Formats: sequence, structure tokens, C-alpha cells
Amino acid sequence: MRSSGRLRRRVGLLVLAVGLLLSLVVLLAGAVLFATLAGDPQPSADELPELPDGYSVGTVHPGCGSGGCYLVADVEGPPGTTPGEMVDALAPVTQCRAHGLLDRRRLCTAVAVVGHDQVQVSVMLEDGG
Repeated sequence: MRSSGRLRRRVGLLVLAVGLLLSLVVLLAGAVLFATLAGDPQPSADELPELPDGYSVGTVHPGCGSGGCYLVADVEGPPGTTPGEMVDALAPVTQCRAHGLLDRRRLCTAVAVVGHDQVQVSVMLEDGG
């Protein structure tokens, strides 16, 4: 009799531990889903990358497309800098990362030459889907 009581207690504790673990997983998944769905679809100007000394952000153009929302900013470089030199200097800002600890949408930054001489930096917050 004693061993069956111990066995029941152990099984009960195991069921309780598994139930608590599953509850934590569901809560965490819910928090991640809420952060992703409730987050602002448009990246903020604060999420534009830091530029090297001598570079400045000009006009910022917001927008949204099929993959997510973005900001595109015209970049002015030091006098006499060619677009190619600007892209080389700005190349380290090109990256993708998670938008936040719970918001797992990707936030990507990039640099491009538009036309012959306009350099732009963009930041895109990709849709969660």
C-alpha cells in the first residue's frame, strides 16, 4: 500500500510539473504573438541607422508594401564624396535583426544608390507572415 501511495504522489507531481511547464509555454507564445500583432507596422525614424561623421539624413519617405512597412531616407555625405564612396562608408549599416525581444519581426536596414547620384538608407519592418 505504501508504495502505491508514493507512486500516486510522484505521478501527481509529474502531472503538475508538466502542466505548469505547458502553461508557461502557452503564456510565452501568447506574449510573442501579441507583441508581433500589436506592434506598430511602421518603423520609427529612431530605427534609422547611425551615420558616420560628416553624413546626415535628409528627407525621410515612409511607405508600406507587400512585405512590410519601411522608411527611406536621403543621405547627404561630406562634400566631394562620390555615391560609391558613400555606399562603401555606409555598408556596415546593412543588416537584419529581430525587432525586439518579444517582437520577432525582422528589422532590416540597407543602403542603395538611386539614379546616378542619390544615396538612400532604408529601414524595413517585415510583416510577421
